[in-house]
Amino acid sequence: MDCVITSRVGWQETPLTPKRGEQFSVAYLGGTWTVDRRSLPFVGPAGYSSDVDSQIGYPECKVDGRWPYAALLGKIGDGPVFLVDRGGAFTAERDGPLYLHINDATFCQGDNEGSVSVRVTRLPCARLSVIPSYKEISLGGTGATEVRVADVANLYGVQFRVNFDPGVVQVVDADPNMPGVQMEIGSLFSGKNYFVARNTVSNTTGVGEFVVTLVAPATPISGTGTLAVITWQGKNAGQSPTTLTLTGLAPASPLCHSIENGNIRVGTPGPVISGRVLLQAAQDHSGTSVFLTEAPQTCGVKLCAQELANVPLDMTDREGRFDVAPRPGRSYPWLWAYQACYLTGVKRWPQGNLGTLTLPAGDLNEDDCINIYDLTKMAWECYGTSNCPCADFNQDDRTDVFDLVVVAKNMAQCGPVSNWQP
Repeated sequence: MDCVITSRVGWQETPLTPKRGEQFSVAYLGGTWTVDRRSLPFVGPAGYSSDVDSQIGYPECKVDGRWPYAALLGKIGDGPVFLVDRGGAFTAERDGPLYLHINDATFCQGDNEGSVSVRVTRLPCARLSVIPSYKEISLGGTGATEVRVADVANLYGVQFRVNFDPGVVQVVDADPNMPGVQMEIGSLFSGKNYFVARNTVSNTTGVGEFVVTLVAPATPISGTGTLAVITWQGKNAGQSPTTLTLTGLAPASPLCHSIENGNIRVGTPGPVISGRVLLQAAQDHSGTSVFLTEAPQTCGVKLCAQELANVPLDMTDREGRFDVAPRPGRSYPWLWAYQACYLTGVKRWPQGNLGTLTLPAGDLNEDDCINIYDLTKMAWECYGTSNCPCADFNQDDRTDVFDLVVVAKNMAQCGPVSNWQP
């Protein structure tokens, strides 16, 4: 939803009304404004430089003195003011409409001129999932599942309880140097300053508890990644649901999220389909969904890849490796690989080790083709911002000219791609 914010009006209501905990983005599209058309230049929503700002004076004319004149400000309902600047991803701390305002009080706007255009977008709720959703383990053997978060923005802390059937499976201790049984801390926290408030598993009651928070100074987590890894051992033949309860994703207020539970079968293992899916330009190839279906995805691969439930599924690790097990007695003619902002991968009649498939980067609008619409989105919505985390293809924490060139070089390619290499 696009809207124009003028410099000559106070708080202006946008078409977006987020609820508490929902994420939304604001993207600068164009336009400039000034707080004094007679003596000050026109600038964008970042406002004036510190040198210019310090010379303007009249502090009573600022809506909020923490930020420069002409900076774009926002608030939700009657909540606190926050800096929008050129845009980014935000979390609503309360219910209410999103308002935007130039940092110049209404009673001082007589000499203002200009406007800026922005796009406001409601971001999808995060997903908290047990991956793979279906796991086969041999009697006495071991296998791992992950608790992963997807499409999260500005995550500081997480909590969940995992429930399982202790008569079917047991959790293998991830840290023998600590008393009790623990889950493995996921890669999403690697290199960050964090505090583990609780990481305990009871193989008697079938309950595991996990509470971890980042500790200042720390950059909040956005995107997709592994929160915890649970290694299971098959105890008795049967099935054990792996159910997530008491879940919480926390910045200053709770983040909205959905929950996708899993299931573990202990018994005679079936054949496993394995391989690697690499992400073009990336160093970390984790997080790609690899799943099996009994029919082609007539509703559109990229849409279904995010909504499928109860299918054999795995997520790639950092090296791009995956292992997905067909359910006994079922035939799966299709294997798919999905990662946001990349073309979809496919394999017909998958068996054994499939080798390696590299997914081309640049499908920002998720239509499984890379074209002028993706290039324009990169140049106008993603470039130089944090609006498109999956568009940072080389994972250097910025969307810049390197990522733009990747999209340009992949123009005219469409998925699904199927050029698996030995």
